[in-house]
Amino acid sequence: MGGFFNWFSTWWSGLDMIEQILYCIAIPATFFLLIETVLMIIGGDHGDGGVNPSDTSGIDFDGDTDIGGFHFDGDGCPGDIHVGDIHTDVSGHDFDVHHDGDVHDVGAPTDMPTLKLFTVQGTVAFLTVFGWVALICYHNGLPVPVALLIAFTAGFLVMYLMAKLFQSFKKLVENGTLDYKNALGAEGSVYIPIPPKSKGSGKVNIIIQGSLRECEAVNDGSEMIPTGAVVRVIDVVGDTLVVEKSL
Repeated sequence: MGGFFNWFSTWWSGLDMIEQILYCIAIPATFFLLIETVLMIIGGDHGDGGVNPSDTSGIDFDGDTDIGGFHFDGDGCPGDIHVGDIHTDVSGHDFDVHHDGDVHDVGAPTDMPTLKLFTVQGTVAFLTVFGWVALICYHNGLPVPVALLIAFTAGFLVMYLMAKLFQSFKKLVENGTLDYKNALGAEGSVYIPIPPKSKGSGKVNIIIQGSLRECEAVNDGSEMIPTGAVVRVIDVVGDTLVVEKSL
């Protein structure tokens, strides 16, 4: 043991300050990264809770509001529209509104799990890659600013890739957990108007497995079901609900 400490002391004293700082970043970060990896393999690291891709907590469903040409009734859905073709963003949703009154949701950022960039795993991975890449560049004679810039870029890229990987995992977990067949017989309200049979789909807000979900829905009838109407789920095709207007 004494021989190891003597070797370490000699090696450490032979490093300049830049190398010592980088080793102080790279070695502990690598150690923690290995621990995290082992915990994930054996199931000791449960991570954050799943992200509900249909989370509508950011949307206000109460009160009547007029915003950008939309009239929102008590359920928070677009009501009568008396304008021409417009495109607007309301509560995080992009809508194309056509002269015939149809409303089409063209972008809902909550359809995917949130990309969490600055997590514990991502930060440790960033520091690990940053430290070793900076050391490699510095040992190869690159100036310190250039070495740090390259190391920062490599570390950030790895952190971003890890965030995307965890986002994909959470989406798979969410899709594997939610069973749309549990919506059979349930009632909900129309969020985006549902065209007649074979004319396209709309969206409904409905409670499935105890959580409020925003789901694709098709109409089995011959008439459009307007926004705000109460519907009942009569069938499920994949992740699309087949609904009828509730009496």
